[in-house]
Amino acid sequence: MVQRWVKSRVLLPAVLSMGFAIVSYALIASTPESKKRKAEYIAPLVEVVDVKESTHEVVVNAQGLVGAAGQEIALKPQVSGRIEAVHSNFRPGALIPAGQIIVQIEKSDYEIALDEAAAKLAKAKASVALEKGQQQIAREEFELLGDDFDFDENSRALALRAPQLKQFEAEEAIAQSAYDRARLALERTHMRLPYDVLVLDTAA
Repeated sequence: MVQRWVKSRVLLPAVLSMGFAIVSYALIASTPESKKRKAEYIAPLVEVVDVKESTHEVVVNAQGLVGAAGQEIALKPQVSGRIEAVHSNFRPGALIPAGQIIVQIEKSDYEIALDEAAAKLAKAKASVALEKGQQQIAREEFELLGDDFDFDENSRALALRAPQLKQFEAEEAIAQSAYDRARLALERTHMRLPYDVLVLDTAA
């Protein structure tokens, strides 16, 4: 009885192990074999639009120091006087368009100086015109004398009032220069630039 019990206890695990091995082999052998398939290419979907030229406003939000794109200049008046007015955008960071008056200096004295220079120029021109008339009269008188008198070159020039005319013409040239200077000084009472200006600083 004992021997039978021992044999059954030894043989039962062996039988179970063999049965498990046979079942496992059968399962593995009966597994269907999968077939390899070539990967299918899927084309991406795209949208095509016509290209047209257009203008778009681009706004960039940034922080930092704004500097001049071109050359920095110091704005200094070329004439003296009291500042009468400045441009409304004459402050740091503001833009002043080209050709507009940036600083206006009080110009009453320069207008008076220009009027005086204009009067002196008109007087000098009148003197030249009168002297040319006198010279014409002297020429006619000189021709009437004919060959009665023998004049050298200097005496002939004096008789025809050539030196006097040169003197009045020189005075006219001086008066013209004075008028041009007065007119230029008046123009310089209003300061403007031929290009856009970005104000960086207004310190004196």
